[in-house]
Amino acid sequence: MDSNRLYQIFAASFEPDPNVRIAAELELKKLEPVQGLLPTLLQLVSPGHQPTGASSPVVRLAAAIYLKNRIRSSWRAPPSSASQDPSAAFLNSTRPASTPYVPIPPADRQTLKSNLLPLYAALSSGSESTEDDATNRKVKDQIGEALAKVVECDFPADWPGLVDEIRALLAADGQGHVEAGLRASAEVFNAMRYAARDETGEILSSLSTHLLPLLLPLANQILASTPTTPQALTTQGTLLRLILKSYKNSIIHTLTPAHQANEAIVPWGTLLLSVVAHPIPIELLGSDADPELREKHPWARSKKWACWALNRLFSRYGCPATLPKNLAEEYGPFAERFIGQFAPEILKAYLGQVEKMVGGAWFPSKGKYHILCFFEDCIGPKTMYAQLKPHIPTLTEHFIFPLVCLSEDEIGMFNEDPAEYARQFFGDFIADSYASPTATALAFLSTLVETRAKTSLLPLLQFIQSVVDKYPAQTTPRQKDGALRMLGALSRTAVKSKKLAPMLESFFGQYIVPEFKSPHGFLRSRACDLVEKYESADMTWSDQNALENTLNCLMNCITDADLPVRIQAAIALPELVRYERIRERMLPNLGRILQELLKLSSEVDLDALTNTTRSMVAEFSEEVVPFALELSQSLSESYRRLLQETLEAREKDPAGAEASYDDEKTLVMMNVLKTIEQLVSSAKEKKELVAEMEKGILPLIEATIRNQVVELFDETYEILDSLSFFQQSVLQPMWGCFEATYGLLKSGTQDYIHEMFGFLDNCVNYGADVLSTNTEYRRCVIEVFEMCMTSRMLGAEDRVIACKLAEALLLRLRGQVDEAIPVVVERCMSFVLSKGDDEDFTVTTTLFLHSLELVILAIAYNAQLTIAILDRHDWTQQFFAQWCKSLKKYTRVHDKKIILWAICSLFEWLSGAGAGSPLSGNVGQLVGGALEVFKTYPRALAERKVAHENRDLEEDDFDDDDMSDDDDLELEEEDVEDETDVRPGGTDYLAELAAAEARRADRLGAFDDGDSGWSDEILWASPLDEFDSYQRFSALLATLQTQNPTLYQSSLSSLDAEQQTVLADVATKASEGGDAVVAAKAFAAMQAEDDAPPS
Repeated sequence: MDSNRLYQIFAASFEPDPNVRIAAELELKKLEPVQGLLPTLLQLVSPGHQPTGASSPVVRLAAAIYLKNRIRSSWRAPPSSASQDPSAAFLNSTRPASTPYVPIPPADRQTLKSNLLPLYAALSSGSESTEDDATNRKVKDQIGEALAKVVECDFPADWPGLVDEIRALLAADGQGHVEAGLRASAEVFNAMRYAARDETGEILSSLSTHLLPLLLPLANQILASTPTTPQALTTQGTLLRLILKSYKNSIIHTLTPAHQANEAIVPWGTLLLSVVAHPIPIELLGSDADPELREKHPWARSKKWACWALNRLFSRYGCPATLPKNLAEEYGPFAERFIGQFAPEILKAYLGQVEKMVGGAWFPSKGKYHILCFFEDCIGPKTMYAQLKPHIPTLTEHFIFPLVCLSEDEIGMFNEDPAEYARQFFGDFIADSYASPTATALAFLSTLVETRAKTSLLPLLQFIQSVVDKYPAQTTPRQKDGALRMLGALSRTAVKSKKLAPMLESFFGQYIVPEFKSPHGFLRSRACDLVEKYESADMTWSDQNALENTLNCLMNCITDADLPVRIQAAIALPELVRYERIRERMLPNLGRILQELLKLSSEVDLDALTNTTRSMVAEFSEEVVPFALELSQSLSESYRRLLQETLEAREKDPAGAEASYDDEKTLVMMNVLKTIEQLVSSAKEKKELVAEMEKGILPLIEATIRNQVVELFDETYEILDSLSFFQQSVLQPMWGCFEATYGLLKSGTQDYIHEMFGFLDNCVNYGADVLSTNTEYRRCVIEVFEMCMTSRMLGAEDRVIACKLAEALLLRLRGQVDEAIPVVVERCMSFVLSKGDDEDFTVTTTLFLHSLELVILAIAYNAQLTIAILDRHDWTQQFFAQWCKSLKKYTRVHDKKIILWAICSLFEWLSGAGAGSPLSGNVGQLVGGALEVFKTYPRALAERKVAHENRDLEEDDFDDDDMSDDDDLELEEEDVEDETDVRPGGTDYLAELAAAEARRADRLGAFDDGDSGWSDEILWASPLDEFDSYQRFSALLATLQTQNPTLYQSSLSSLDAEQQTVLADVATKASEGGDAVVAAKAFAAMQAEDDAPPS
């Protein structure tokens, strides 16, 4: 390919004339699949190889970006829809790709791999002072990303010689070759950072043995150099960062024997500690440099990765107290050695750095984060805590306390840009605790007092007291705020202390409540914050007047002049609702409170605010009904704005390359929808009000569905479920949502059938009048069933949902939906008779029973049509064999009624149009099956009645607190806790999950209903409720006796004595009143049995 032609194409793409630009882009598009394009691009971006005398840095960079994007989009072929993960397939089908896949010719792939590293080395060489060298740096970044993609895809299988190429580069002369080797090494280890890439561990073990040892002497050599210019310092940091990142990625999931060996862990550990302690010449960083630019400096990243690696060695592999049981055998000896010899050295190095930071030395924020994480990890192991403990007072006063005080910039933001302050301090996704050590410092304090309360809580409180006592004479407002912020971190432990808890109320009255009237807005906000934290930890108040005064202060702060104060007060308010007296005081002001909350939500999009609104609506569910319509309209308007902003952002960035879907905004939208659903639930007794609310909500819900805002589907369909269920009807506007849902399912989003089911089920149950006359809607429901039963993207649970939907259709539209029977029978029988040889169509017990029951229901619906379909496929005998074998597995009243109804329908058919059918010879077995059902029918009726009686009492109340009321702290007791290891709660996560699941199974054991896999849905109204099994079956036999004596005689002739007794009992119960009377008697007998004294 002609490099001059390609150069001109890229140059033309920058022409001001849009026609010239479009023509160049189209020509470049045509060249994409042509062999030779990638090698020519390499020539174009190489330094000193431009095809024209006057080279353009812009063209070089554009070519480099194009090369990177070409490789990232097409180096690896996308998985086929049949083989890829279902969720990935869905995402690929619904999200437009920024660059389509165009295969790269094999010859180009090989040429590229042969030239990428030499090109990177050439770009890394030079004085870095000319304009060309500046361009080289930018081009190098793009080539580095391209290299990363190729290594990720091809190493080791398709690039087996890469390690040898790296070794050659590392041994060569010149910084460029070394940097290229280090960059490739970093990408190799980056590609192996997931355990799934190396299931046997052989690749990582080989790399750790043959490649890592080459990096260590280079790192020491680089670290020993003394940079004299800013650029030299940057180069030194860059090379170190690449080496440390390689080591960091090599220890993420496995510590190979090569890592654990003394000859490796000692020099690597020494290097890591040296990097942490290495002083950075501040004059080369720039004394007035932008703090954000400093954090991005290669040396800042080198220190970050050194700290990360040291922490990883300790927390995952080197601490016996926190080593999970499944890793103890593999790493136990190493952990004993590490905690005895190396961990103390890490602690000493970190404490040394803290001392320097206190003295004014600069250290990157992420490095501070890792240091604090290590201190937190040292709290549990007794040997490490013994070494950390003497330093805690100094750490608290001189390191942690300054970190938790607001900076001058933050106070300036509070006053000048309160909306941004709110987003950073109250947003769930905006604030980056990883970038800021402040949250980690507070977490350290919280862990310290929860784990070592008896030795740490009182000293911390005394320090806080000393700070606030000096306010305002010797303590600044910033410092008091910092002390109170520390107090907030101690809340969960402080309220559990028998000695301290009674003092908290007086502390609040003396030091916190006065700050509600502070001239400093951030102190007013902190006072609200402390009320929220301590009330959420169940602080007790002995003086009700003090409690009411606190409420009054909070109410005043809701209308404060400063936005962050109003937000914090609103967040704190729901915590006081647990007091009945406070609740009564709030009631007259409930409307004003909710209006202020909605007003706040319109000022700034925060999940914390919408969550507060939802909490208040849930807490005052009955009292909120009078203004539910107004609230729902305000919430709908907020949602309309947020949805429009989301859709506009998605349109600007359809591939999501710039994370255009704001996570905080998504959470806000979720909570707005949840609040609307809560309002609908509150007004459920007033159908007219619900109908009015529906008018404003449905257009937004339909827009959400049609625009596939899948993040909100859970809440969206919950609202639709509630609206249709509480009104017991599906009005015409809601059918628009049904159409949108059907279109969504047809487009390949069956993944969301779980979220959609409640609404779709209501459309069938409460929209049966519409379905009976609208053949198109009936066809849609049937197609949804068929899609779910045949899609390889779905599993057994999804198919069970489809069976339930089809069941509702047959029950509600008996005689009106004959077109569904063939689809239902054929799809369900494929699972009833499945041999389990297709892993995409796994048949669980529950799916098998639901599928079989749906065919049984089809017989009840239309026996003649169903038997004809079974006969046509030669399935009849197999179906009845499975039915008889599974009778005892159907334990619900609902199931038993379907079975008895189907048996009655079969007899009616055999007595009429089906006379002469081969089934006539087996009618005795049908009666026997019915009698088998009747044996356990009274018990099932009684158990359902018990469920009805107890449905409001079935919620289990589990205390999730780490410390129960019986675990109050006795701080004055003799301290023995420092002599023991404290094992973190999540250390043996998988074992704890298994134990929790076992406990859950034990709790649910009392509600187990045998092998059925489900229980009666007591809130579910069904046409079967009108089916009286006793009376219907007895009437059937009476009719047969008079109208078809031969069939009657054949049915009963083979009954044994026990079956005849059951039959007589059925007749008796039918004459006494049928199901209702039997249920009442069986329930009374069950109650008497439960009340009887044990024998």
